[in-house]
This record gives sequence, structure tokens and C-alpha cells, in this order.
Amino acid sequence: MKEGCLYFVFRSFFSFDEQKKLVREALDCHHMNSGDSNWEDLRISTSSRKLALGISTGGDLTSTLPFAVALARKAFRKVFEKKDFEALKEVCREDAPLTGLALLYGPNASMPAHYDSPTQPGQREEWLALATVGNTVSFRCNDDVLELKSGDVVVFDSMAVLHGVEGVAEDDVDYQRLGLPIASRLGTLFWQGRMKLNNRSPVTASVVDGVGNLFVESDCE
Repeated sequence: MKEGCLYFVFRSFFSFDEQKKLVREALDCHHMNSGDSNWEDLRISTSSRKLALGISTGGDLTSTLPFAVALARKAFRKVFEKKDFEALKEVCREDAPLTGLALLYGPNASMPAHYDSPTQPGQREEWLALATVGNTVSFRCNDDVLELKSGDVVVFDSMAVLHGVEGVAEDDVDYQRLGLPIASRLGTLFWQGRMKLNNRSPVTASVVDGVGNLFVESDCE
């Protein structure tokens, strides 16, 4: 875990069996919401693909991806135990909605380094939990390039930390045992979703202002 730069790295945060569970949950959700009957389109892809999670951005994924959300909340809590960042108090609550993305990266995928815009009015911090499964990814956090391996998690304030994907390694990862459709890397990213006015009941689907600046994808050929 690295502190002081508003990002925290947790190595081998979840087991191989938990990695398989995360992959299965994400792919099942994609199948259900995309209508894809097979993975032929992904098998020939060398760039990146955003999986269909069946919500508008800002919608709560707690019931749709329960294992992935629980994993992200566990990582948020681990950071909060070390550093009691005020912005993490709400996201650690069991009834706080978490929204997010699932991105499948082929060998030629990348994401330009960037800072995220706030997803809610007046927001000054945007804490994200990123879990990675499959091939090692070179992930930039400010001046550091982290080699995130399968099972690693990084938690960071995406409005304060310059972040992006610089490349995906061709590891000797047993992607078939993991359940990945191609030799690839699956990244799941979660942050706080939109709350109702009483700040207690989660909204199941809504559009969040500024989401266009969250995780802009760029595929290098």
C-alpha cells in the first residue's frame, strides 16, 4: 500500500477463485444486458470493450454485481481504516449505492492519463476502487506506473490522481480457467452512485452530469 499520494495499492487482494467469480458475474451481466449469445466479437478484438451492465451511469450496481460491489466496498473500508478521508465515510456504508464500469482490455488497449471530473454537484473528491483480473496492466498513478497483476486492487481519488492505462502485458495467465473470453485483462471500477435527496435511498438508474470525462477510452493500434 502506498500512501501520501491519494492512492493505495493492495496486492493479491482477492483469491483466484474470487477472480473467477468476479469474471463470471461481469460476463453474465453483460450477456443479460447486451443480448450477445457468444463471445466471438471479443475473441477477435485486440483493443478494449466496455461491458454492458444494464444501467445508466450513476445507477446502483449493488444488486446487479453483488460480489464485485462487496469487493470494492471492502477495499474502500481498508483505506478508511488507515486514513479517515471524509469522502469515504458515505461510500463505506452498506446502503450507499455504488456505480461503475467493467472494461475488457485486449493486448493493444490503452487509456490516456487524465483526471476525472466530478460526477455530482459540488464534489471535490471522487474515490474509485479498481480491481483487475487477467493479464498484468501498467497503470499510471501520478508519476508512478504500477504493474497491477491479477487479483490486485488500487483505490484512489480520481480527481486528484493522474491515472491511465499505459499498456497490457502478454502474461502467461490461464485466462480460460479465469473464464475470460480472450487473453485479456478485466478491470472493474466502482465509485459512489447518485443518492436520492434524503441521502439514504439509492437510485437504481440515473444519468450523472460530467460522466463523459470519466475513464475516456483510447485504443492504440
